[in-house]
Amino acid sequence: MSTYLAEADESVDAVLMSSAMTVLDRVSVLFDDLIDSEMDRRAAGGPSGCFSVNTALEASDDPELAVPLQQLTANLHRRLSIMADYLRAGQSSGDISCTLPPRAQAEIINGAVVGIRVAARVGSGREALRAIADGALIALKP
Repeated sequence: MSTYLAEADESVDAVLMSSAMTVLDRVSVLFDDLIDSEMDRRAAGGPSGCFSVNTALEASDDPELAVPLQQLTANLHRRLSIMADYLRAGQSSGDISCTLPPRAQAEIINGAVVGIRVAARVGSGREALRAIADGALIALKP
């Protein structure tokens, strides 16, 4: 689990740290990459969805999976804090809406990521996944 989470964090951090783009553009690229990844996996015959989402669903009721669940929970809180920091910077620069607090916006992004993963798992197409991402981006646009 630790290796999986570290690799996932690395790919997100690579996009978030790109100073060549606005914060809004970075989040949009994260969604684009996620949707492309899900569609590519499906085209290759691989499984859709997300190991961490699937594990969280199963681990919540299984005491034997308490350690992976704790790792997921800690990772989620850390990722939400990091995302909120980027969103706060985006709010300061005028790139991100100030209608909601950065932490609430981070939760919306996370909810959309989970929603995209679950929708992909049940066979939703690119248009449906894009609609989820676009809905989340509305909460960020100034």
